[in-house]
Formats: sequence, structure tokens, C-alpha cells
Amino acid sequence: MRIIRTYIFSADTIVSVIFTCLCFYFLPDWVDFDLSLSLLEMGINVLSITFSIFFAALAFIMSSSDDEFVRFLEEDNLFSKLIGTFKWTVGSLFIALFYSIITYVIASFCAAGDRFEKFSEIILGGFCFLFFYSMIATILSTSDAVKYTQRRIKFVSNVKSEEEEKNDIDN
Repeated sequence: MRIIRTYIFSADTIVSVIFTCLCFYFLPDWVDFDLSLSLLEMGINVLSITFSIFFAALAFIMSSSDDEFVRFLEEDNLFSKLIGTFKWTVGSLFIALFYSIITYVIASFCAAGDRFEKFSEIILGGFCFLFFYSMIATILSTSDAVKYTQRRIKFVSNVKSEEEEKNDIDN
């Protein structure tokens, strides 16, 4: 039940559904292949760049944290939440990218084979939802990373203050 509340009824899902509904409203029932391929190409480019940068950011956060700082964040369960959010976002980016590539390949074969003249709005709607969800989740995760950085600054400041107090007491 917690997963449903956390991910299904979240702001990123709701906004993505709204954007997808707008896409359904403005797209015709069957979309020209040129437009479909252009949208999918754009999506693949954006998602692949975002995925690679975001995956690198996740690796950086996991490797750059010292044990003291992780313990400090875990007092409020913040580090686990941050890593969980990043893992979920990387997963959603991967799924959106994979769906986009598969859809692009299918659309390319259909366009080249002259068997179909138009592409399904429903398949493009799936792409729109996954694309918007991944982008919004990335923005929210980036916001979490900024909060992480702010907590790190606070932690370093506290550690320095404690060291200075200790040095003053020792002298």
C-alpha cells in the first residue's frame, strides 16, 4: 500500500497523466509516421542523455559519502530515501528509454513496409506518459540531490565547529 501511495499517487505521476491526457487531446487517433518517428527520436535523445548523467550522479553520490555523513543522514532515514528515489528514477528512465527504442524500431519497420499509413495514438500515449514521468521524476530527484548537498554543507560545518571547540578545550 505504501508503494502505491508513494509512487502511483505522487505529484510526478499525476502531472504525467495530465500531460499525457493533453497529448491525447491534441493528437489525432492515428498519427503520421514522420511525426511519430520525430517524437520518438527526440525522446530517445533526451532520455539517453538524462539516463547516463543521472546514472553517473547516482554512482557519485554513493561513492562520495563518508561513513560519518551517511550515519548523520540515516538518523532521519534520509540517505536511504535519497538512494531509493535515485534508484526509482534511474529505473523509470531506463524503462522509458527502452520503450522508446522498441517503439521507434516498430514504427520504422511499419513506415518502411508500407503496410500501415499511420501510427497508433495509444502507443504514442504510452511513450508520452513514460517520457513525462521520467523527466518529472528526474527534476524531483535532482531537487533531493540539492537538499543532500545542503545537508552535507551543514554536516561539514558542524564537524568543523566541533573540532574547533575540541581544540579550544585542549589548549
